Amino acid sequence: MTITSSEHFTAVQNALQRIDTRQLDHVVDLIETAGLIVTCGNGGSAATAIHLASDLRSVGLPAFDLLSPSKVTQIDNDSGHAYIFRNQAAPLDALVIAFSGSGTSKNIESLAYAVGERMVLFSSEMNPFKYPGVYVLRVDSDDYEVIEDVHLAMCHAIKKELKARAT
Repeated sequence: MTITSSEHFTAVQNALQRIDTRQLDHVVDLIETAGLIVTCGNGGSAATAIHLASDLRSVGLPAFDLLSPSKVTQIDNDSGHAYIFRNQAAPLDALVIAFSGSGTSKNIESLAYAVGERMVLFSSEMNPFKYPGVYVLRVDSDDYEVIEDVHLAMCHAIKKELKARAT
C-alpha cells in the first residue's frame, strides 16, 4: 500500500501516542545499571542501533554497536547469518539492545535465545513472538518506516531521560 507523506506523519504520530513511557523508564533503569551496553539491528534498524550506541556514549555510558562490517561479514562467512550478533554478544556481560521491525530475523532470534534476560528488543506488533526473558517494546504498526521512525524517537526519549536523571 502506498501512502502519502502526510499519511506517514499521521501514522507515526498515532504510533507514538500508543507508547507506554513506563516501558521506556524501565529501559533507562536497565541502562543505568548496566556495566556495558551493546546494540544491534538489521537494515534501517542497524542505523538506529549505531545511533543509540553513539548517544549513550555521548552521555558518558559504556556502549558500542555490534555492526562493524568486517566483523559482521567474517561471522556471516564463518558461522552463518544467524550468529552475527550472538557470537559477539553472548560472551559479554552486557545489556544487549536490539532493533528489529519484525523481531523474527534469524540473527535476532538466535541472539534472543542466547542472552535472554540481558536483552531489550525494540520491535513491533507484526508478530506475537515471545523470547524467554527478553524485554520487548513494541510499536503498534506494520509499516517498517513508521516502526523505524518511532524506534528512533524512543531512543531520543531514552537519552533525554538519562540526561534528566543525571542532573
